Amino acid sequence: MENKYFKYNKDDILEILTETLAVESGFGTFSSKSNLVIDNGKIFFVGVIGELENDEVDKIDLEKLYSEIEYNGTHDGSGFTSAEVLSDALNKAVKTGDF
Repeated sequence: MENKYFKYNKDDILEILTETLAVESGFGTFSSKSNLVIDNGKIFFVGVIGELENDEVDKIDLEKLYSEIEYNGTHDGSGFTSAEVLSDALNKAVKTGDF
């Protein structure tokens, strides 16, 4: 099997993760706001997704949201580095085409 190589910037990463999560959450068209947060050397995605006409989405303070909500990802970090977790999420999105 031939290798495929990928290199994404922050905007690409946010778009892929946001669109994948929106589809998984049942949204067709949606509003979203997201960012990557680095906390103690670990990278976290924080975001909010709402209905297309939901004006509150743009008003969400993502740093405050990050500090208020619990981690709800699928990897707790045991045995994985933050770069590996992010890479796995991106590879899944690329393989499934859900971006």
